[in-house]
Amino acid sequence: MRELIRPMVEGADADIVAAAIVRLAACHYVIRGEDRGSFLAQLRHVAGIPPAGLEIDS
Repeated sequence: MRELIRPMVEGADADIVAAAIVRLAACHYVIRGEDRGSFLAQLRHVAGIPPAGLEIDS
């Protein structure tokens, strides 16, 4: 999964950010708890995307 995400991430820490995104997504899958909006906010934060910078259709 990291290899798929890595090309979408910029910066010197791109490998670390890609790994963190995969880890966060896997944890969210195993341990549900927060709503979809909160999960997307966490992904945006880890990826360095501004809060309003990513729109995903349901």
